[in-house]
Amino acid sequence: MENFNIGARFGRLVITGLPYKHNTDGGYSYIKYPCKCDCGGARDVRKTKLKSGEVFHCGCVRFTKEGVEHESHEFADTPIWRSWLNMKQRCTNTNSPRYHDYGGRGITIDPKWNTFVGFYNDMGDTYEEGLTIDRIDVNGNYCKENCRWADDHVQGYNRRISNLNTSGKTGVSWHKATKKWYVRFILPDNQKEIGELYEYLWDAVYRRMQLEQLYYGKVKD
Repeated sequence: MENFNIGARFGRLVITGLPYKHNTDGGYSYIKYPCKCDCGGARDVRKTKLKSGEVFHCGCVRFTKEGVEHESHEFADTPIWRSWLNMKQRCTNTNSPRYHDYGGRGITIDPKWNTFVGFYNDMGDTYEEGLTIDRIDVNGNYCKENCRWADDHVQGYNRRISNLNTSGKTGVSWHKATKKWYVRFILPDNQKEIGELYEYLWDAVYRRMQLEQLYYGKVKD
């Protein structure tokens, strides 16, 4: 019989003790685990419900008629929660003013992220205050592999270069042999050339801008 280890996580719940048999008044029994929720609450949960995902919190999460989570714990109406909610709105709510640029052109959300718990399990550990969710490939979907936390500067530049067929930046070009973006920068004394490869376009462009600022005191067009 499969047993879960102490410390195993299921949504917002973490197992804190050994399993025990719970006997019902109806004469049958099942296995339960003592758990602690991220909100600080505690609950003993049936093993089968942990495994299926039916129970993933202590009761601190509620749902509206529209299926949007309402939370009574410390994450309610926090920046990370609002970032998740705004992402859902622009991808799934046809009445959202930004739906045309997201859900309207086929951008989807990882099914796990339909709940805040699923989103938090994937992205919560790397969140920092002042950042919002950003897609690395702006034409890709919202999922762990294509998302990061970024500030307004990075997000703005990522959007600006996404509509260009080439890099759109002097000194940045596609390197066919490595299938990466190549940054070329000649130092002011013309004695040395910097050459660096980057997997993502925005990283290459941002690096080129850093070099321009460092050596020329300003970012060139």
